[in-house]
Amino acid sequence: VTVPHPKRDFPIGTLRSIYRQAGWKWR
Repeated sequence: VTVPHPKRDFPIGTLRSIYRQAGWKWR
């Protein structure tokens, strides 16, 4: 996952993707 702008707001889809890759439970 490339993050050119970490301070930039992440789309909900990106956040969910990261959570899934991390193996965390989404909500």
